[in-house]
Amino acid sequence: MVQSLMKEQCRTKAIESDSEEGWDVARELLKWFQIGVTDRNRLRELLASRN
Repeated sequence: MVQSLMKEQCRTKAIESDSEEGWDVARELLKWFQIGVTDRNRLRELLASRN
């Protein structure tokens, strides 16, 4: 799930998944997932709020 959300965010923001910004998205998603945020829509909201 985290990987698909990361790819989705990269497509939405037109960034390369292997770029520094792509890695930032991946790190943030993993951080939230590890602290217990597992709802796909909530993770999307958190990603949207970072910009």
